[in-house]
Amino acid sequence: MKNKKGFLLAEFSLKTIIAVLSIALLIYLLVAIYSIFSGDKEQDEAEASLERVIQNIAAIKNDPQNTELSIIITQPKSWVFVYYLNGVPNDCVGTKCLCICEKDSLDSCNQGVCKITGDDINLQTGIKIDVTTILIKEETDKIVISEVKP
Repeated sequence: MKNKKGFLLAEFSLKTIIAVLSIALLIYLLVAIYSIFSGDKEQDEAEASLERVIQNIAAIKNDPQNTELSIIITQPKSWVFVYYLNGVPNDCVGTKCLCICEKDSLDSCNQGVCKITGDDINLQTGIKIDVTTILIKEETDKIVISEVKP
């Protein structure tokens, strides 16, 4: 009889260990899947924010009475605005591009979104996105983009 109780205890322990390992594996898989989709979310947020800036630039250029606009950009956090003159990212070969990049780099914008503008833009360096108010204004054939400090 003592042997049966010992056998049942070992069987229960083995089932418990397998259950705990299975739960740990499921948690790991869920975290991995979440990280895959969260990266796409930041890319989509960067695209939407850049599109808002481009639309506001077009609004300023098309309305002679409207010489400046300010907008609030909140996503993706800690990404930065970068302006390239000669197509450093592959998307912008030979043209002028406004980008939102994961890192402030003059060499490349591998993790980010770029749009060809065709406009001369004077971009204040180091505009990091958090809850950032951006001022867009037109000055003698140039668009000036700067951060409004609170």
